[in-house]
Amino acid sequence: MFAMTEPDGARVFRLSLRLATETLNGAASAMDELGLDPKEFFVLDGIEERPYPAELARSLAMPKTTMTSYVKA
Repeated sequence: MFAMTEPDGARVFRLSLRLATETLNGAASAMDELGLDPKEFFVLDGIEERPYPAELARSLAMPKTTMTSYVKA
């Protein structure tokens, strides 16, 4: 089995973050046309797995008050 070393893990994380950021930036105009904020997109994506706002907020590293406003909207 292949064990990932710390520098490899950090590189994978950076590349993953870069991919997610570039993808969201590329989709920003289409999301804006639909009236979606990129954060709302992740809320919609995660709500089935974590139906409780506090749990979803913790998972997405968002303040609970922000999550509550997204869920109520």
